[in-house]
Amino acid sequence: LFLFGNRLAWDPATLASHGLRAESLVSSSDRTWALEWTGGDLPPEVLHGPPNEQYLGRQTLAARFEGRFPPANSDPELGASDATDAAGSSGDRSGELVWIGCSEMFKNGRLHLAGFDHAELLLRSASHLALGDELTSIVARETRERGFDPVAARARTMWRTIVLAGAPVLLILLGIVFLAWRARAPTRVRACERAQLAGS
Repeated sequence: LFLFGNRLAWDPATLASHGLRAESLVSSSDRTWALEWTGGDLPPEVLHGPPNEQYLGRQTLAARFEGRFPPANSDPELGASDATDAAGSSGDRSGELVWIGCSEMFKNGRLHLAGFDHAELLLRSASHLALGDELTSIVARETRERGFDPVAARARTMWRTIVLAGAPVLLILLGIVFLAWRARAPTRVRACERAQLAGS
């Protein structure tokens, strides 16, 4: 739920010169427009679209950056950093960064909002960065609640009718069979008695 989503833009050539590359993860529709907002309520006319329908096209709302990032404690204005990695050698290390242009979805009141998967997005993003693709797929399977597919209203009505009417209908059929058997039983007895009398 991108309530206050910001579009992300970058220069691929500049990223490449620093050994970085970007991939768009979430994007808007083609009918997108922007407003230079400085705070306060949005004016009502902004909801009706851009002037002269000058749309910006598809815009990136979340992206992943990969490559060799500078050390966290380095300052580009001061030159190279004396930071060292775990192996004891200085220099940059490969890594990933997921940048999402909206934080409203991760606030307490909206993280578990019904109908949205904000918590799932946060969990999968963090697990991908920390654990990798294979373990992330396991985490996704464990957190996804499985259930039955929804049943159509007509099918629900049919099965309810069958279940509710099935027992009475079965009892009625058993009663008819029992009465028919009782009605035929004396006839069989009388037939046997006649056969015995005739034989005697």
